[in-house]
Amino acid sequence: MKKRIFLIILLFPALLFIINGCSVTYYKLQSTDSKIDFYKGREVAHRDDDNYSTSVSFEDQDNENFIFYITAQNFSESPITFYPENIYTDQLDENKELINNLDKNCFFAIDPEKKLDYLELELKRRKKQHDVTSGLNFFLAAVNVAADLSDDHSRHKAKKVGDDIANWAGNQTHENVNYEIDKNDINSQKDFWKDQVLRKATLYQNDNTGGLVFIPFNKDAKFIRLIIPIGERKHIYIYRIIEMHK
Repeated sequence: MKKRIFLIILLFPALLFIINGCSVTYYKLQSTDSKIDFYKGREVAHRDDDNYSTSVSFEDQDNENFIFYITAQNFSESPITFYPENIYTDQLDENKELINNLDKNCFFAIDPEKKLDYLELELKRRKKQHDVTSGLNFFLAAVNVAADLSDDHSRHKAKKVGDDIANWAGNQTHENVNYEIDKNDINSQKDFWKDQVLRKATLYQNDNTGGLVFIPFNKDAKFIRLIIPIGERKHIYIYRIIEMHK
């Protein structure tokens, strides 16, 4: 008993180290603006000039991306085309200077049109994989059935053939279920990127648009500078990166 207690005491620091090592780190953003609005607990920052208006709220972190909800409005008499893929962030150090790494100091928003093209290709790839797998399942079943039927020494041909057909049906049912799950998942992603994500739009006078924007970030950065090109202008927002643990 004493040995067990001693062993537990001995291993306790290692156990604490393992538990602490499993803690999850995530990040959120805090606007450096002095005047901020709030909507459902989220900070909303605004920029306005004579021709255009934008607003930004930080929504969440998704793996290697920060997610923003961004709106844009055109007050000018001239129509403009708003390109969300041109939105980008500069990655800044604690002094709000660009991080000294050309590969990691500027990130552009994920292009929703390219994402949708990718998902459409994924759908076609999965369909082709499903067709190949279904054909292979049928071919192997046919080979097994033929082999069992040609076995003159077998007393249980009917049972073996029945087992072959049952195995084929089970494998094909499993593949059909997986295919439907994958297809529904990809289509759900397509619907999300079509309807919830900010996409390219032509804005006439007083028109506005809004949606989610995904932008990669550098975990070594302390601040980010979010730049939204709109018409001939650029609206700039500064955010502090806050590291959270849970």
